[in-house]
Amino acid sequence: MDALIVILGMFAVTYFSRALPMLKDFKLENRYIKYIPPSIFAALVFPDVMRFDEKTIAALIVLLISIKNRNLLLAMLVGVLSLYLLQKAEIF
Repeated sequence: MDALIVILGMFAVTYFSRALPMLKDFKLENRYIKYIPPSIFAALVFPDVMRFDEKTIAALIVLLISIKNRNLLLAMLVGVLSLYLLQKAEIF
């Protein structure tokens, strides 16, 4: 019975979150919506970065490249390459 309640609750949340924007009078200001992707990204990345290992060092390298160059593609490539090299070096 508990599983049925959980499934129905998840259905309601999913359905209404997708159906509400289609309503005629529904207006959610864009200033709130633009913060959703960074907050989700932070929630996914934060636990890995807080454990000090090769992911933390790679994240710091990406942060420095991002601040200096403001180039997303370069930061992604440097991040992947630095993580690969740090994992191959087996420092941690």
